[in-house]
Amino acid sequence: MFCSECGSENRNDRKFCTNCGSPLKDYTKPRENLIMYEDIKEEQNKVKNRNFTNKTFAIAMTIIFLIAVGVTVGTFFMPGNYKLIGGIVAACFYLAFVIVGIVKVIKIKHISKSKKENKK
Repeated sequence: MFCSECGSENRNDRKFCTNCGSPLKDYTKPRENLIMYEDIKEEQNKVKNRNFTNKTFAIAMTIIFLIAVGVTVGTFFMPGNYKLIGGIVAACFYLAFVIVGIVKVIKIKHISKSKKENKK
């Protein structure tokens, strides 16, 4: 039997690990008991990808907002009907900003809800 803490092999009649002293459970395969290096690397890659996605999202939201503000300011200098068109374009960018933000919040809540369900 293998220790779930250090992975060392012990006799099946042992109650405690001869290497680290941890209580032994009735496990027979070391893969079931240990967090392997590949598992740790996989989790680290998931976190890196999640951080990259969050940074990309923040940059995209900033760009959308700045374009909306730029169009809004620009409409003050436009003559006649162009002000209306500029206002509509600015409103579309603001709307896109709000919709994308709401979708992100819903996605985050869905992910955290699934993580809670997976822990159970």
